[in-house]
Amino acid sequence: MYCQRISSGVKAGINFSRDHFTNPDFNTEYKSGFAGGIYLTIMLTEKFGIQPELLYSRQNVADGDILKYTYLNAPIVLRYQVTKAVSIQACPQLGYLMNARFHALFYE
Repeated sequence: MYCQRISSGVKAGINFSRDHFTNPDFNTEYKSGFAGGIYLTIMLTEKFGIQPELLYSRQNVADGDILKYTYLNAPIVLRYQVTKAVSIQACPQLGYLMNARFHALFYE
């Protein structure tokens, strides 16, 4: 019989994003933004588990002007533990756009 293993944690990092949809003619460059949140790992068997997460993500886009998007994302990660140190993960994700701001840059 397998006993469920449950663990939790905090994750933080940097994401890189660019906008292809606002204006396809823009050659937007990648900009960095903060990403972080919490997760709960539930191993259902020795090899298979699920990992719900709640993540805050700031995505910045620039092309002369700056667009800043703030998202709250909720991925449900499916985990297959290949070895103790290696796992394969796949997940669907729901995202909620919390805020979108436009900052014009003025040049002389």
